Amino acid sequence: MEKYVDFQQDVIERSKTVPVVVDFWAAWCGPCRVLGPVIEELASQADGRWELVKLDTELQKDIATRYKVMSIPAVKMFSQGEVIAEFVGALPAYQIERWLATHLPDPRTARLEELVQQATASRSDQDLFLLEAFMNLHPDLDQGHLALARLLLHRDPARAVELVSDLHEGHKLGEAAAHVRTLAEFMTFAGPPDSPVAAKVGAAREAYTAGDMDGTLKLLIEAVMADKAFHKELPRRAVLALFGQLGDQDPITRKHRPYFNMALY
Repeated sequence: MEKYVDFQQDVIERSKTVPVVVDFWAAWCGPCRVLGPVIEELASQADGRWELVKLDTELQKDIATRYKVMSIPAVKMFSQGEVIAEFVGALPAYQIERWLATHLPDPRTARLEELVQQATASRSDQDLFLLEAFMNLHPDLDQGHLALARLLLHRDPARAVELVSDLHEGHKLGEAAAHVRTLAEFMTFAGPPDSPVAAKVGAAREAYTAGDMDGTLKLLIEAVMADKAFHKELPRRAVLALFGQLGDQDPITRKHRPYFNMALY
């Protein structure tokens, strides 16, 4: 008799500790018999990076239905209780290895996120030092370089630009890196001392350095309204960079977006 899987415990709860790969299969399925030994061998070599659970869809049709398994073999990767990747069919070992390498969560990411949140909240030299030390140990984490660059914008714009120098258009973080470069330009811009628009940009820079995002956007939008073309549209570009950094659903973005849209016309 095949094992009945306690899905809540063996998959949902377990995936909160380690990624769980579920092989949905059935005894009558020829491709399942091809895939089974291949994925089982890979699981035996996983060294704790992920675990395999085999679920017989004939025994647990309710689970197969819940996860919309229409064809088998179907393989789904669970992390933190959610499906984060999947494929259908009897793939060869090298394709499964590539799939695993692409989608397995990096265990370093959780620590990175913790350090970034800590440094963002405290804005202290000590927490920034801890983040930099972590990145020195893990220089391949592009998202860490981006996060550190964002935190350094108001302290050291040139260093922020340097940190994202390898993240260009076409890279998955390319747009976010472009926002960093725009904000570094905003932080280092010195306009004519008698220019009212330059004064607005300067006041916005002071607000940004103080961590006042609401005030920063208000002043930059006022600069856009005063002169849309000012310094190669720097105020407009800076607003878009800040929106990109905050995200579309952030309350501050949602508050200022309508005023920004009106300022453009």
